Amino acid sequence: MDINNSRRIVEAIADIAEKTKDEQLIQLSAWIKLMREKKQKPSLAVISFNLNHSDRLKMVKKMTGIEIPEEVVNLIEGEPACFILDYNDTPVLLNERSSITGKKEMGLPFDFLKTYRLIICDEIQSEEEWLELTGEIDVGCLITNATMAMTQGERAWLNGFAKCFFAPDEISIILTKTEFLNNEEELTEVHNTIENTLKRLDMERKVFESESDAFDWMTDYLSAPTINERREARILQNGLASAEKRLKLLLDSVVIDDSTILSAIKQLQKRQHYLELAGQMAAESVLANSLNNLKTRMCEGIRDYGQQMGTNVKSKVETTPLDDLESLEDKINGYISSSWDYYIKSMMAKAIEETNAISKKLVNQMEIDAGSMIAELDVSARRTLYSALGLSGFSSELEEDVTLGRFPFSGSDIDEVSVGAITDQLRKETRNMMLLSIPLLFVNPLASVGTVVAAKAYGKFRMNNELTDIRSELAEQVEKACYDSGEFLAKQVEQNIEKEIRIGAVSIKSAYGNLVSQIEKSFDDLKKTQKEKAFLKEYLSNQLNAVFPELRT
Repeated sequence: MDINNSRRIVEAIADIAEKTKDEQLIQLSAWIKLMREKKQKPSLAVISFNLNHSDRLKMVKKMTGIEIPEEVVNLIEGEPACFILDYNDTPVLLNERSSITGKKEMGLPFDFLKTYRLIICDEIQSEEEWLELTGEIDVGCLITNATMAMTQGERAWLNGFAKCFFAPDEISIILTKTEFLNNEEELTEVHNTIENTLKRLDMERKVFESESDAFDWMTDYLSAPTINERREARILQNGLASAEKRLKLLLDSVVIDDSTILSAIKQLQKRQHYLELAGQMAAESVLANSLNNLKTRMCEGIRDYGQQMGTNVKSKVETTPLDDLESLEDKINGYISSSWDYYIKSMMAKAIEETNAISKKLVNQMEIDAGSMIAELDVSARRTLYSALGLSGFSSELEEDVTLGRFPFSGSDIDEVSVGAITDQLRKETRNMMLLSIPLLFVNPLASVGTVVAAKAYGKFRMNNELTDIRSELAEQVEKACYDSGEFLAKQVEQNIEKEIRIGAVSIKSAYGNLVSQIEKSFDDLKKTQKEKAFLKEYLSNQLNAVFPELRT
């Protein structure tokens, strides 16, 4: 790669990110900009997968002369990925970054660190982490144990990361623990193993048995005047490779053939009758029957309460001395009002709890019915449906996530997602589409009733000499007032719930019936975007076939 293409590479990736609005390319463009602007001392890395923490630090001391203080050792102990050592007059945690790798940076008072930064790496799990570290590492060495040289993890790292991220003269291999071998023959065998491994991986790497030799080689490399240019070239190369991989995936998924859309629409239309029938059943079994049962229980409860309250008040009148009847008469209406107020509030709490349960049952039923409809579609129709609805999660099911730093070497082929995974995702989305059509889900059977208190249900009797008749008439009148107010409330509740049932049933049937229509509209919108996507595909093809090869020259 010609380093003079630096500005053009950065501009090309930024332009592609802007035109595609692809989040991963936007992140990649920002990463390249950040890495190029960073000003740092040359960095060398010690990378090991099968050394324990103590051995790793001993290796650092042999190579650099740095003996890390105990308090720092305790801090580093157990760090999962990466620890950076830089210069400071006293040991101090310089920066704890919430970066991809979660690495920490420690300042130590060693002369070596005045010139170089030291990076201690354990096994790192993802390409994203190594993408970030390509901007940090200038030269490094992989430490392999002579008693178990070239493990599967080390081979994978060499082939998957070192081979693609770094030039042959940027990463070496140090063979350690040779003192545990029995003789020269065993040492020769280990060297042959390493050599054969590198041949199979089509790699050339320096192999050292002496830590000092490896250190001299690395510091010579870091002192070269071209070190900054080489670092930038690596950042640009890796960024270009990542952008190219992402563009290929975008290009493959840009255009959906119109015939596939029409096929999916036909399959959906065949399922429309099933959904209409399912909506009818849901309206009757889930909503109407449940609310009818609730209505019956509530109305019976109201009538029973009114009758019992009337009996209680009548008994009170019949046992009240005649001299106190007039004052009692003034209190009766307030008593009836407060009694009904208490009862309705307690009944409402139970009713809301039960209607919430009915609503939850309805939501579950919708989800099942939507999923059953989707399960009948073939894979092509499901994929088209997913694209039409603009659901972002499906692409990560169909292909390995190509997030920041996924490169061509990762070998992530596009795999078909299982029917179950598609159905689960679409079931939730289509159920949500149904619910948007239902204006009333959480039924409030007393919403239009409120706290209804019967208006004055009996007249004010004038006191006369026939006190016994007054007592009798008053007792009958207040009993009737309680009974009438209960009947009034029961009819209001009954009418209100029946209204809710009618509205809810129509809404549910409409939601089921309109689901296919809503999806068809999404398909129409998808077809309208085909022309735009065709232009995008031409643009991406031009970037891959003309611009990228030119930038690499």
